[in-house]
Amino acid sequence: MKSWGYGINHLYKSGTLILEEAPWYIFGIERVAEWLCNHVPAIPFPTIPIKRDDTDTTMADYYGDTQQLFCSEVHIPIGEWIESKKQIIFIESSYELLKEKFGEKDKEFFDEEQKIGEEE
Repeated sequence: MKSWGYGINHLYKSGTLILEEAPWYIFGIERVAEWLCNHVPAIPFPTIPIKRDDTDTTMADYYGDTQQLFCSEVHIPIGEWIESKKQIIFIESSYELLKEKFGEKDKEFFDEEQKIGEEE
């Protein structure tokens, strides 16, 4: 399966097309992990003392909440594994070409990028 994307930089008038290629189930696992990470409730941890990295701390200070724990201990490792399974090709392009091809369809994205360039 292939997934195309693009990135732009209005300030430097540059752009990149991105092709990701992997078996279909890799993209499926990626979507499931993202969905889970976005839907795990953010339940704060209690201030139970624990020792991590040779430092005394609490569960609340170290992990934060259940959503942060899921993200750091499940989602990020799965994401790293997924990225190792993809073949990713970057194709340099011009900003103008990408705006011509995708600007109308993704107007909000291009408008936000232009605002960033104007702020600096």
